[in-house]
Amino acid sequence: MISLDLLFKMSYKAVFVTVGAHQGLRLGIEGEESPGVVDGATFLREVNLGLKPSIGERVAVVGGGNAAIDAARTALRLGAREVKILYRRSRGEMPADPSEVEQAIEEGVEILSLVTPTKIERGDGQLGLTCTRM
Repeated sequence: MISLDLLFKMSYKAVFVTVGAHQGLRLGIEGEESPGVVDGATFLREVNLGLKPSIGERVAVVGGGNAAIDAARTALRLGAREVKILYRRSRGEMPADPSEVEQAIEEGVEILSLVTPTKIERGDGQLGLTCTRM
């Protein structure tokens, strides 16, 4: 076994731990298998691979962690006109890095706290998201 101390003694300046265990999460709600609904890990992976996933002008991101912040900011950079993060707890309880949350807000991401999605519907070529206010 190689310790971190040994790696640094061998002149390594950084060590990246990449366990490859990151998979997207499902919400467990009706309609999440609809076309146009994608988990954040898949979305970010596609962007990282240069695939430029198709997004609409209005994007909703569910979650409060760093991946949600990354997905929201990325959607803006890909041309979304409006991006909202929906989080089930208060903004102060978001596990995302506070400085990244602030940067996202400065870039135009709106954060809606104390809401949780309950259903996704498709009609007239658009997706609709039903939420419950907590």
